[in-house]
Amino acid sequence: MSAADDFVAQLRERLEAGAREYGDQSFVRPVSAIVAELEQELVDLPGWTYILWCQAARKLNMTVARDAVREVQSTASEVPMMLIGFDPGMTSGWCAYDTEARLVFAAGQFETFAVPRECLAFRGLCVVERPEGYGVTRPQMVDCGYFTGRIVEILRRDTDGDVVELTRREVKKILTAATQRDVVVTDDASAWAALKLLHGGESSMAKDGCLRALRGFGTHGRAALAVALAWHLSQAAAKVET
Repeated sequence: MSAADDFVAQLRERLEAGAREYGDQSFVRPVSAIVAELEQELVDLPGWTYILWCQAARKLNMTVARDAVREVQSTASEVPMMLIGFDPGMTSGWCAYDTEARLVFAAGQFETFAVPRECLAFRGLCVVERPEGYGVTRPQMVDCGYFTGRIVEILRRDTDGDVVELTRREVKKILTAATQRDVVVTDDASAWAALKLLHGGESSMAKDGCLRALRGFGTHGRAALAVALAWHLSQAAAKVET
């Protein structure tokens, strides 16, 4: 049966159903009444089309959302989107860094290992700079090692995420490589220069810059960002190699 034959058959079926239900009264109705029926049908048709579109869009959005969730779940275990960096010391620094947006959401500092509830509220992987003794070890290094241990203990107890560690030597090496040695990271000043370079330069600290949340927290917040970013860069590099 052709499409035309199928249409005629369905039309005949509709006319026969109308005759049974209404007794063929439509054939004696005023023309104005028939026109009014047609006008209602003309409104109903796009109305039903809109309803159909809404249902299709809702199903499509649900499919897209499910696919997005699967994608996030499949990659979350590889490189977390949110990292919380910590730089332990007599004054410790922290920052929450979004690796996809390349944005510091928040930052701060605290005394020794008194980790504030504010940074514990962020859900993500915690990256802590681990002190490493080499050469003559100063008394401050012993205290820093103790504070680091207590901070890691608190993070493992009070957060849902994992805790990883990097030494300062590793951070320097990774940031230097990331800048293609345009900045050789040897101290706090060169580390900060590398961080700004990797985030667009001086504009990163502007009013709408991606590192603006670090304002007011000096080297402590910057060091926290350095360890978080270094870990992320190391994981991204490892992923490329595999």
